[in-house]
Amino acid sequence: MNNFYYSFHFKPTQLTEVAQKLQKKYRETGHLPEHVVRRDLPMLLKEIQSLSNHEEVLKEFADHLKNIHLKILSSEYPYNHDDEALLDKIRFMLEYRYNSYIGKRFWNHFQQRPDDQFVQSILSKAFETENSSFLGLLNRIRVQYNDIFNGSHIIEEIALGIGNENDKVNDSFKDWKITTESGLSNKIWHFLIQNFINDSSFIERQDKGTLLKVLNHYPTQDYKQAMDLYLNSFELDDLHDFIMSLVLQRLGNPTESTLKWYRMTEESINKAKQWVYQQQLKEFLDNERFQYWKKYLHLTHDVKTINEPPISAMYFGDFVVVEFANKGNAAYFYKTEGFERTLSRNLKTGTKVEYLKNQYADFYINKLNHSGGWNYRFDTYMNQYLRGQYYYTHY
Repeated sequence: MNNFYYSFHFKPTQLTEVAQKLQKKYRETGHLPEHVVRRDLPMLLKEIQSLSNHEEVLKEFADHLKNIHLKILSSEYPYNHDDEALLDKIRFMLEYRYNSYIGKRFWNHFQQRPDDQFVQSILSKAFETENSSFLGLLNRIRVQYNDIFNGSHIIEEIALGIGNENDKVNDSFKDWKITTESGLSNKIWHFLIQNFINDSSFIERQDKGTLLKVLNHYPTQDYKQAMDLYLNSFELDDLHDFIMSLVLQRLGNPTESTLKWYRMTEESINKAKQWVYQQQLKEFLDNERFQYWKKYLHLTHDVKTINEPPISAMYFGDFVVVEFANKGNAAYFYKTEGFERTLSRNLKTGTKVEYLKNQYADFYINKLNHSGGWNYRFDTYMNQYLRGQYYYTHY
């Protein structure tokens, strides 16, 4: 009887492949196995804490750190620890043993902790040490980062660099390797609004939805300061409807109440009121009359309108002009005090236009039709009425 002996060699092919995939995953993503972190980080921190502050001692310890421990110290910052002496030692070691993994991990930390001096210090070392391929930056941006991280106003300088580009901010974020909706991007947007909201070209190259989202989440007091700057920087016709609509949404209609406009300048409040008045007139006056009265809006104290029938009363201090949207109606001029005492109560939905036409009232001034050359004739009378000359007659 023949005896056969088989030699068996175990080759864990599938396990090897899985291990290689895991190694590749952690290498590419920067993630570390949680059990290793939980096991080694507390021990590592305790050892470093026990060291003296002498540089030679710290260098010797750093020289013997395993790569996995350098990765842990890079990835797990801020370690839930507020011991400044410990953090100073770790910062020294990471800068001493600096490599690209450390730089990339702290670039990720920078996205969420942009004001952190520890993070900024490591990144200063990174931009000083790394070659031009670091983070895959465009050369012009890399040059700016080199200068920025050599200074002390890092966030502000990054924001200025982005604000001065001819791109949408979110497109610039991609080039500058900044994560959108991160702590860093929020900080940059905050600075951009404070410094560029008065720049028409900056506003117009942004995506409206993005800019509205940023402004809508802006802290109230900072938002008021930004809108003060905005309103005082643009002429009435140059204000942006989408920004002004949000202003009214956040602060309320200033023609009705200025309670939420507290601490804003009188100039900006008046500009906002004029914008509201302009929108009201634009809704129902034909374009010729709208363009005419628009030039006097900065002199109005109030504008009251109703839509059915379409009538507007424009208050110019001591006199009121009543315009009827439907053609064929003259504009009526009244002294404000008498108008408010009697006729103004008829300025309500469903009224009859005749109720706002009274040539026999003691506060009646004049009525002017819109026949040929009316613009010049209206200007002549308006110039006199604005001086209080209500008995003026044009020949």
